[in-house]
Amino acid sequence: QIAQVAAEAALDAIRQVAPGQTRWVLEQIAVQSLLAGQAVVASVLLETEGSREHLIGSALGRSVPIEETAAEAVLNAVERRLGWFAGH
Repeated sequence: QIAQVAAEAALDAIRQVAPGQTRWVLEQIAVQSLLAGQAVVASVLLETEGSREHLIGSALGRSVPIEETAAEAVLNAVERRLGWFAGH
């Protein structure tokens, strides 16, 4: 599905800027139609040396393509961790 492809592309871009000792895996992407628009929830697994963390992000696309909403959900899931890595 197109949301899955867009989410993987967003995660690939994140891998380019993330530290080398990290592993980012898109576990699942879910799309739900709501009255307000298309909601996307992304589940990302972050593996670092000796630890695993499940990150969840979501986005609501009111009048944008589902690809943009899926990418935004991935960014929402990982943004706090990327900030932590940038600070170290």
